Amino acid sequence: MISVWHRLCRGCCCRRHNAATQTTAVPFADHVDHGKALVATTTAPTSDALSRSECRELIEAQPKEECLDKSMSTCRICLEPADVEDYQVCACRGSQGFAHLQCLADLASSKWPSLEPWRQCPTCKQNYVDHVHLALSRALWEVVQDKNGDVQRAAAAQLGLALFANSQFAEAAEIHRKTLASSLEALGWEHADTLASANNLAMALRAEGKASEAELLYTEAMEVMKRVFGPEDPDTLATAANLGLALLEQEKWAEATRFLEISLEGARRVLGRESPRTLTMAANLAMALEAQSRFPEAITLHRDRLEVLRQVYGRCHEESLMATEEMCRALCAESGPTDVAVQLQKRALREVRADLGQDHPYAMAFQKSLAHTLMDMGWAEEAALVLRKTLATERSTGAEELQVITTEAALGTALRMKGDLEEAIAILSKSQKAMCETLGSSHPQVLHNLGSLGLGYAAQGKTKKAKELHGELLSQLQLLPPKQLKGMYSEAAKLEAQLQDQIPTFKMRLRRCCANRCSWRWIPRISDLLRTKQHES
Repeated sequence: MISVWHRLCRGCCCRRHNAATQTTAVPFADHVDHGKALVATTTAPTSDALSRSECRELIEAQPKEECLDKSMSTCRICLEPADVEDYQVCACRGSQGFAHLQCLADLASSKWPSLEPWRQCPTCKQNYVDHVHLALSRALWEVVQDKNGDVQRAAAAQLGLALFANSQFAEAAEIHRKTLASSLEALGWEHADTLASANNLAMALRAEGKASEAELLYTEAMEVMKRVFGPEDPDTLATAANLGLALLEQEKWAEATRFLEISLEGARRVLGRESPRTLTMAANLAMALEAQSRFPEAITLHRDRLEVLRQVYGRCHEESLMATEEMCRALCAESGPTDVAVQLQKRALREVRADLGQDHPYAMAFQKSLAHTLMDMGWAEEAALVLRKTLATERSTGAEELQVITTEAALGTALRMKGDLEEAIAILSKSQKAMCETLGSSHPQVLHNLGSLGLGYAAQGKTKKAKELHGELLSQLQLLPPKQLKGMYSEAAKLEAQLQDQIPTFKMRLRRCCANRCSWRWIPRISDLLRTKQHES
């Protein structure tokens, strides 16, 4: 799997690129069951259920040989032979992981009128994995066509959530829109199912990039919930937090901060400081504060949240490690990469190695994150050593190809900064071709690598080749939406700086990039491009 942690720009760019292609750009949004309001969280798991990431770990931890074992390849329901495609349907282990979709549908039908078996395994009590959940939800939708309105609305809500989980946002929004209209007609605004439908629709609209429409829905739902449930009801607070996120996505910083502060203060009073919702709201507010360059306040929130996570979930829990990386990001954004951030990452890396092992994916992720921080500080030689070790481990443990490629690209950049240009250009050229084939030519990581390759040629004195890559990079930047362009790395500017003898109009200035506040070096040509695209949008 791809590293869980990235440097700041890598994280925001990848999330935004994925939002435009196949995955959601809403890192802090999650859904709950029909009949409950939407909760703005994925960052902290509940104590009595596995998070999606933990379910994924259980699935990935299962040896692949076990999946192919003929003696185990039987459906757990009908005991007939099962293909590898029928594995893994839920968090069950071993032979219990195999099941035919039709058998699961038949089992769920036998439990009618309960709808829970259509989304949740009766054995492990965890939701089915995304593609299985979607297939069963479609089957359920066909079954309920002749049922009453309440059952149809519940099935539609489940189908919409399953579509959302599978990144089919447009279809999910259409389903939720119809469900909301039906709920309004039959139940009215003040019914819990109607409010849940409104929240689900707003969630899908946000994933589509329609934050302004989502804002209207959240606002109306929040006013109704205040009147019906009270201003400090947990679901009312969750809706206020979601409204803050919708405003944040529209860069309405002050309004977003106000709603996020209100929701966090209320959650601390009602749910306590250790509640998963409270911890997530703190992360959301910190993100909004960073967007306004209020770094000391953001760092304080990150520090408090990290302390709670380490106490409640442990020092090497995924959420604790993510919080560590977020705090490092804020520290670097405030005053540039510092020894404090490096020491924080090194401490987390030592703890992961001690608790989980030297070759654990989390250790690999933190090694790469540490290497990027070292490069930002100009310690290219130390960064190259860390990346070489990471790359060797990933190759020996059979890491995914894309993970290896991105590590190679980072190593190439470190070697370029160190001055080993021949080796750097060879590695960057190889990784550029591989990443283009895997991610596409407009992916932010591909463009970052392209700029780094151009810098390598420029440092070698191969100006013609460097200018060709510079032109290619600028042409690709023109294809990006404004938000992605704001979060991009500064390789185009750095490359133009290298070529300033050929570009006499060059003028550089510093700027912070939107919500992510990464240090950017801007030049007139790139900033003009940004202003033009913002005007067009």
